[in-house]
Formats: sequence, C-alpha cells, structure tokens
Amino acid sequence: MGAGGVHQFADSQFGHLFASGPTRESARKSLVSALREVSIQGEIRTPVEYLVALLETQDFTSNALDTSWLDRVMVSGVTAERPEIDIAIVCGAVVKAWGDIEKVRNEFVESTSFGRAPVLTANPTKFKYDLLIQSCKYIVVVAALDDVSFEVRMNGSTVLAQIRTLSDGGHLIFADGRSFSVYTVTEPAGLRLTIEGRTCLIENEYDPSLLTAHISGKVVRFLTADLAHVAAGQAYAEMEVMKMYLSLVAKEPGVIRHRIAEGTVVTAGDIIATVALDDASAVKKASVSTRPFRAFSPPQLLSEKPHHTLRVCNRRVAALLNGLVDPSLATAPQVAALTSTLILTLRDPTLAALEISDVLTSVGSSMPSALLAVFKTVLAAPTPQPAHLLATLEEAVTSLKASDPTNPFLGRAPTLRDVLLRHADGPDALLAHVLAEHLRSFFAAERFFSGRLDRLEDATSAVVAALVDPVAVWSVVRAHNAMEARTVLVVEILKHVATDFLTPELTAVLGDVASLQGAPYVKVVALSRAIVSRSRGQPFLEHQRAIRDALANGGDLAALTESSWISVDGIVSLLADGEESRLRQQALELYLRRVHLAYFLSNLFTEIIDINGVSTLVGRWVYQAQADMSPRIHRNDSWSFDSSHMSSGFSRSGLFIFFSSVDQMLNLLYDALDTLAPSALARSSHGRPRHVLKIAVMDPAEDFADEAAALLAPLGERLADAGIDRVTFMGIKIGEAPEFYTFRASLGFSEDELYRHIDPPTAFQLELRRFEPNYSVEMCASHNRRIRVYLGKERHGAKLARIFARCVVVA
Repeated sequence: MGAGGVHQFADSQFGHLFASGPTRESARKSLVSALREVSIQGEIRTPVEYLVALLETQDFTSNALDTSWLDRVMVSGVTAERPEIDIAIVCGAVVKAWGDIEKVRNEFVESTSFGRAPVLTANPTKFKYDLLIQSCKYIVVVAALDDVSFEVRMNGSTVLAQIRTLSDGGHLIFADGRSFSVYTVTEPAGLRLTIEGRTCLIENEYDPSLLTAHISGKVVRFLTADLAHVAAGQAYAEMEVMKMYLSLVAKEPGVIRHRIAEGTVVTAGDIIATVALDDASAVKKASVSTRPFRAFSPPQLLSEKPHHTLRVCNRRVAALLNGLVDPSLATAPQVAALTSTLILTLRDPTLAALEISDVLTSVGSSMPSALLAVFKTVLAAPTPQPAHLLATLEEAVTSLKASDPTNPFLGRAPTLRDVLLRHADGPDALLAHVLAEHLRSFFAAERFFSGRLDRLEDATSAVVAALVDPVAVWSVVRAHNAMEARTVLVVEILKHVATDFLTPELTAVLGDVASLQGAPYVKVVALSRAIVSRSRGQPFLEHQRAIRDALANGGDLAALTESSWISVDGIVSLLADGEESRLRQQALELYLRRVHLAYFLSNLFTEIIDINGVSTLVGRWVYQAQADMSPRIHRNDSWSFDSSHMSSGFSRSGLFIFFSSVDQMLNLLYDALDTLAPSALARSSHGRPRHVLKIAVMDPAEDFADEAAALLAPLGERLADAGIDRVTFMGIKIGEAPEFYTFRASLGFSEDELYRHIDPPTAFQLELRRFEPNYSVEMCASHNRRIRVYLGKERHGAKLARIFARCVVVA
C-alpha cells in the first residue's frame, strides 16, 4: 500500500491487506510482518494491532477455528500488543515536555510579534507530569538539557533521551541506544501514543463527576430528570450515532445536573452532565508507582575519545549558557567538574589528529590520492602539525581550481579547512577561542540587562529593539532567566583562564564581561578585571602588538576607548611607532579619549607638523566637566578640587606635544610653544586660566623632574599670559607605567608633588582633597607607580599619623 489519506466521509473499511505463501504458516507470518509495518497517523483508530494479537493466538496458529472462536477470544480478554511500559513513560514524558516548551515559546513570540512587552516569568526547562497508564500513576520530572536532549527522573532513577521532529508530524525519540518513531493523538480519554506501531494511552485523571461524550453524535433524550438521583451504572441519556442508539450510563451514584439540551450535537469529550457524588471518598483512585526505571543505555553510544568528550562538554556548556539548566549541574562542584573536563580535553595532545581524522572519514573519498597520502602520513606522526596540513590543503585547492574546477573535493574542502584552522595555532589558541565563544554567549544576553536589572521592562524593550527577531528575543530572555546558574558556570570558566594563553579575541571578551553593571555580575566582573590586569604582566610586546593590530585593522575608536583589555601603557608606547604616522595619530586620539572618559570631549584632532625640520606629533582638544557628577566626587581635575568651579559652561582646551627624546624636547619646546600655544585671551568666565599643556617624552632619565622644572622656570610668565593653568610632563618607557610630573600656575609653575605619577584627568578618583580638613597629606616614595602611598598627619586632636593607599586603574 502506498501513502494516502482518508477523508471524514470514507467507509469504515478503507483498506485491505493480503498475504500469500507456500504454506499457511508462512502466509500467516508474512501477514503479521506486514501488519507490524503498517503506519497510519491521524485522528483515526484502526484494529491493526488487535489483528496482530489475533493472528498470534494459539488457536489461529494451529488453525483450530470455528464460528464461536472470536466470541471466546473476546471473553478471554486478548488485547493488542503494547509498547514496553518504561519506553512509553519516557517517550510520553519527552513528547509532552517538548510540546510545553514549544507552547511557551510560541506564546512569547506571538506576544513579541504583536508589540506587547514580552515577559517570561519562569524558565520553561523543567516539568513534572503524572502519567496515568493502565490505571497506574507514574510521577516523572523532565528537564531539558539542551535543545534536543532531556533527562527523565522517576523514583530516584534517571533516563536520558533525545528528540527530533519528523516531517509527517511525528517525533523520533532516541533512548536506550535505540530510536523510536512516536506519533501522538489527543483524545477525550487522554493522549494516545503510537510507538513503533504499538499503542498505549496516557489516560486523563478519572473523574466520575463529569459525564462526557465518548464519540460524536446527537443526544436524543435524557432518561433521568435534571437534579434527579442516579445510581452507578444507570443509563441517564440516549445518543444517536450513525443511525444507532447508544445508552450513556453514570459511573458513580449521585445527583445529576444536565449541561446541554436534548437534541444537541456533541463531539467526543464534550460534557453532557455533571454528578454531585454521594461519596467522593469512595471513588477508586489510581495507584502510584514507586518503582524506578529499569537500567537504560545512553541515547547514542559515544566513545570516551577526546573529540567525542569535547563535543559533549561543549554542548552541555552551551546549553547552560542558553538558559537550559541541566539538573546534573545544580551545584558549583558539578559545574567545576564539567569545566575541568572541558579544559583538559582541549589541552589533549591527540585532539587535533582525532578531529582531523574524523573529518577525513567524510571527505577523504573525494580527496586526490596524493593529498590524502600526505594527510595520513602527517597524522600518523607523534606530533601532527595542522598548520603544515593547512598550507598543503590551500596549495592543493588552488591547483585543483586551475586544473579541475568541477572536482567534487572543492565543495568539501571548506569543512576540512575549518577544522585545520581551529588547530593551526596550537592547543592554547584553541582553548582561548573556545572559552571566548562561551564567554561571548554569556555577554551577548547580559549586555541588555547590564545596569537595568531594576528596570527589566526597559531591558526587555532594548532586547526587542536590538534583535527584532522574536525567536532571538526569546533566546536572550530565557538565558537571562537562568542567570544564577550561568554565572556559576562563567565563574568556573574564568578560574581556568590564564594569562599565558590570552589572545586579543579572549581579552576583548573579558573586557566586555568586565563592563557589566549590577550586583549579580560582581564576581564575574571582578575575575575578568583581575585577569585583564594580570595580562598586563605578560610580555609587553604582545600587548602592544594587539593594540597596534586593533588600530591597523580599522578598529572602532569609540569601542576601543571603553575596552578594558587595552592599557594606557600599551597605547602611549605606539606614539613613537617609526614612520607609521596614521597609527601614531590614532594612538594619540585613543589615549586622549581614554583618559578623559569622565568628561565631555570635543574638537579633538591630532596631526604631525614640522617644527624646525622635525616631524612632531601634536594633539588638541576641548573638554568639559560633566554636569551630573556625584556631589561626593568632584571631577575638576587641575584646580583646587572644590565644587565652586563646577559648571556646565566651564570648559578647558588642551595641547599635547610628543618628543622622541629629552634632547629633542630641550631643543624644540620653545619653538613648539611659539607655534602651538593658545591665545593669551583664553581665560574662563571665572577669571582663571583654562588651558592645559601635556608634554610627552620617550625614555626620560632619572632626574627628569628636575630637568622639567628647569625648563619651565623661565617660562612661567609667558605660560600664565597664554592662559595655561597646568603643565604636565609625561615620561614614557616601553613596558612600564608612564611617569607624570604636574606643574601648576597656582604654585608658580612648580611641581605639585602630591600628584606625582598621576595623570591629571584621573586625579579626582583618588579623592585626596577629602583628607584636607583633617589631615596634612604627603606622598611617600613607592616603587610601584600604579599604587600611591600617602602619609596623613592629623591637623587636630592627638596628632596621629596614618598611612593611606590609593590606586587608579584606567580600564
């Protein structure tokens, strides 16, 4: 028989099946085999399974039949073969959970599509079901492990299963190392499952107070009056079905109440009447099963080889980051064990060869024989080199494109190239890439909620506006709802991140994670910042190269300005980068933007000008204090740190000059000031000077502060007339924190030693002026220019001295 359909007006006999054979027994077996292979889906009931049971009875097999045989069979209670009960429980639970997840997702997507603010109050990944099968109740808990995998628990036992949808509306369930085709039909009596051609019913709870139609038809008349008493088994109505009259009987004694009128047409499941039971406690209830599942094998049998283990670990980590909370990862030690397994697998020296060999099994048949031989030889070596194989593959593909452009291998080569690229830079690079992908998945969802955790509606609206696609919105909101479990996982991942395998990709993601705002992110932010901070201790040239690459590849300066992986040390080291004038200008702009993050910055431009035949890097900018600053912290960098000068109209202009050596500075500074110094009329509305001058010098000597002071001494009056309020000398040494020496007009252009080695735009963060009412503060010598130590002597009282430590991290 071929595939076809049966309409609602078809005859009850819509098909016949015949079998033949050399003997009756062979024909019987053929007929049984054929019946088992018949598949009929839809809201239709057939006797196929019952016919199989009849054909396998002893009487039929021995041909001991007579005219009363069928009556005897019916009396004996022969039933159709049913699926194994544990398989039925697992399949039924997984299909119901799959449907419930899809229902919640569809409701969420529909709400989003119609412009309503979507709300997901709970994470739809865990469900509890009471499955009533053959009058026995099985209580199961189903949890989604990933998009297709489920865990089914019952009475302390656990079964793992996977599900796929079929094109004909059914499902394919993988469990116990096998696959089962499952079709479902919702009936008035419950959910009917057809599993590999065998049927069982997940029954609805028995409720004798509801009298329903078990088939479609017309209620001709009631046999009892409304509000009359009926006995158990008493007929209460007559129903016409296909010109036949059927009696409907009450299941338990009680007072009946009609819910429809006589002559009403009903369908299966419609309520006809209700019964107020005489004794509800006497109703027989289903027994609850207390047995566990039998032993089940995994859904798909995988080896414990590293590439299979990596696949499983990656899938479980990705699922948890997507909001699917695996019950086996309910505690931090379990998450730590998963993360450790992932890290160890990524570091396995055999992983590269196994993954490459795995791809070769599918593409090797189309590879040129000479190329395949090279691959097999290299992979057989104790330390295969994917980079060498990648170069060999690229060369072979280029040759094939020229000589045989229709070769089928050309279409499969990208798959092989991808796996070679993954391993080309070694295990550490692969480890960094995989961890970066997982951290990026975490940040991709939480970036919308950062700083908005107390305004979830605003955050959700931001998700809708940014993603547009309702399904993508669903994924982000579902992930955020599992933030607690996801945070535990991210913390464990960050614990394994070491500075010795940091790459620009991983460092950039760490910077993104470190930018999250909100109490739930405190731990991951702290760990990310600590890693980024430690990364500055890695070989400085690597860090400098990463910044140079970011600028050279057209990186967004606005984004780089707020990237916490970039250090000021690395930026300023590029100011003397040989002949790369464009790169130097970009580095200067990035530096100026970075140190003025707390201000409104405008009119910023950089250029390289000629001063007495020397190409000199300069920058100009205007900046203004933000009007909405905290009353506790006044971000007025170079003046007296009191709020009287804070106003939205008070702005400053800056001039930056870079010299490649101290000698160059001594020779050219006066000429540079003649060329670049601001107008003498540049004073603020407060009558104060408004300009700042920053002079950067490469590789200054130990007495640089004295040289700077001597250089400024004859310029004090000239600088004051030009409206310059502050001159800062910045000494740059590759791989070290810059030195800063600040000379103020208010001090007669002598150095303010309290702020030595502090970049003025960030000085307000130390809040040193808050000490002044109670302490006289002096800076103490420190070998670490990132940490400042101050001695504070009490102005009043016991005259005690205290030590204060302050640190500014530009991130």
